[in-house]
Amino acid sequence: MKKIFLTIVSFCFVMLAKSQTAVEYLNSGVAKSNEKNYTGAIEDYSKAILVNPGYQLAYYNRGLDKSKIKDYEGALADFNKFIELDPNSAKGYALRGGIKRQMKDYAGAIADYTKAITIDPNYVKGYAGLADTKRLLKDYAGAIADYTKAITIDPNYTYGYFARALIKRLLKDNEGAIADYSKAIELDPKYVNGYMGRSFLKRRKKDYEGALADVNSAIEIDPKNAYLFAARAIVYYYMEKFTESVAENEKAISLDPNYGHSYINNLESLARLHRFSEAAGYYDTYTRLGLKTGIETDSSWAFYRKYIEAITMGAAKNNYGLALKNLKEAELLFNDLKEKDDEGKNNSLTAIYEMKGYVLEKLNRLTEASDVYNQSLVIDPVQADIKRSLVGVESKLLLLAKDDTVPPAIEIINPKPSRNVDIEANNGKTQIIGRAKDASGIAAIKINGNAIENTEVDGLFITELVLKAGANEIEITATDKQGNTANKKFILTGTLASRQIETNPDIALIAEAPPKYYAILIAEKDYDDAAIPDLQNPVKDARELKNILENQYTFKASDIDTLFNRSREEIMQSITQRCNTLTENDNLVIFYAGHGTAEKDKFGDVDGYWIPVSAKKGLTASYISADDINKALKRSNARHILMIADACFSGAFTRSLPDDANKSIQKQYKMTSRKIMASGNLEPVPDNSRFLFYLKNSLKENKEKYISAKDLFDSFYKAIVNNSENLPQYAAIKNVGDEGGEFVFIKK
Repeated sequence: MKKIFLTIVSFCFVMLAKSQTAVEYLNSGVAKSNEKNYTGAIEDYSKAILVNPGYQLAYYNRGLDKSKIKDYEGALADFNKFIELDPNSAKGYALRGGIKRQMKDYAGAIADYTKAITIDPNYVKGYAGLADTKRLLKDYAGAIADYTKAITIDPNYTYGYFARALIKRLLKDNEGAIADYSKAIELDPKYVNGYMGRSFLKRRKKDYEGALADVNSAIEIDPKNAYLFAARAIVYYYMEKFTESVAENEKAISLDPNYGHSYINNLESLARLHRFSEAAGYYDTYTRLGLKTGIETDSSWAFYRKYIEAITMGAAKNNYGLALKNLKEAELLFNDLKEKDDEGKNNSLTAIYEMKGYVLEKLNRLTEASDVYNQSLVIDPVQADIKRSLVGVESKLLLLAKDDTVPPAIEIINPKPSRNVDIEANNGKTQIIGRAKDASGIAAIKINGNAIENTEVDGLFITELVLKAGANEIEITATDKQGNTANKKFILTGTLASRQIETNPDIALIAEAPPKYYAILIAEKDYDDAAIPDLQNPVKDARELKNILENQYTFKASDIDTLFNRSREEIMQSITQRCNTLTENDNLVIFYAGHGTAEKDKFGDVDGYWIPVSAKKGLTASYISADDINKALKRSNARHILMIADACFSGAFTRSLPDDANKSIQKQYKMTSRKIMASGNLEPVPDNSRFLFYLKNSLKENKEKYISAKDLFDSFYKAIVNNSENLPQYAAIKNVGDEGGEFVFIKK
């Protein structure tokens, strides 16, 4: 009996010794893990498990460290064992859920997190893990609900506020996201990620001083973090403090010479300073070190690679012709992006335009440089360097104009000459469209001694003449602002009766190639400023119009851009880039539904405005003006641009234009047009739009293969007048080169 007792005691001492050894291995592993020696830690945890195969904590720690070295299969096996040892551990299921999420087994992750909160309904990290997974699946509503549940259980859960802010940021609920970041910072004043998240949103709101203050706070907490200095460089860039931005990127590089983003970001800042050789030097170092940021292989950054080539291969070597070629290619590639709503890319277009304007200046193409600078300012009006450049270019143009001794050039657009001097008119009453061009600007245009009123800024003139039968001698006189005069004489042959013209020829509009059709559909519904009421129908109407154009007419889905609840900058960027890349075989519809307004300027003229969701009530600088639209359209080579506006006071965008005497679809299509179809003139229009109701119905019920925008408008004009208080408008857009043509819809 005594012998048996001694055996039992000996066995207990052996087991105790083994247990203590397992603990020692565990503690050694923890120490190594704290020193980031994860491989050594895993070896110690494995020894602890060898001593004690049921040592749950060793499996837990080993699983965590395996996940840190991305051995997810090994981590999964350890957490499976952890759960086997304790099937009622909410933590175990949550840990395994995290590994499955890393392995992109999202269904498995959701199942494990759900099991965790079933075991423990108050397990905060279970709800957070579930929300993190839903965020990856873009179930943003579900993610917000789960983060909110975690916060409800633990109101001091810092990560919950931070993670919920990320979702709100994705949903562009900027105010809600800022509130959550602020709460996270309140709970943990040293929470660097909270400061950085809030800084980003302040930057989005153009509160650059506030964004800078948050980055500064983060740097005070973590002064050796290269990323934070790079972030401060970005804020300085947006503040147009390009020299300071370069210095901050240099600090980031000094802290981490392999931080590639600072090299790339410095290219843009140095390009804005026109220090192209320095920019090329940074890029040489970047490539020599073999650094990568994603722009090298990601197809969506192809446009930026061309921008870099324009800097390094073109401007840095004074080869401005090559620089311009690359910048044009960059612009085209940017326009082809499938996903344009990317905050990392949106600012790049203005950088491309700034450099393009500078290069055009160097090539002495000053008028083009002025147009490009103006377009960049349309997208972002707060660009001091571009404003300075524009002033310089316009001063040079004024000096050239003062020395101008060259008379204007006169072009007859309609009717087209059929012989050297003889033009055959369609009928006894003929519309004459032409343009007079001169560097100093056009002062006056006369036809047969009679002044033409309402000449466009670009020298376009439209008038109507009653012809006698037979030959009619026509003389056009154009005088520029320096007093130089040019004359153009030709003969119009009048007839007593109008010729019979085929109104709907069933033939291809262009023999060489079929026309291409593009659309930009803008719908502004949910306004940021509480003083501007939200609308109910714009997005619904835009989606219905998209379906009609895509399914019944020759618009490809890939060529229709939808901009729903977008900022002023995003809208103007999209319009400008699309207009700049269209060719004479292209046609564009720009649709706008949202708030609009009008104001009189100091000369008594009425200026029309669209009000984007980012606008501040009463601050016209935050609106989209008719002049903004004109500048965006001005340089487009598109055959036809049709604007459809369902907004108050949209009639202010138009100018009066006589009806086109030519009713042939073929001839209407061949002549350039810039038209607007508006739901009202200078009056408010309702949210529940009768205009759009009849427009959509007319497009759906149209049986013709070809229908002009004017004929479409005429088909429902009376119905609107008879069923609403508004007077819809159809006319040419002011000062952007309409030549009397018509946009033509083609049915599939």
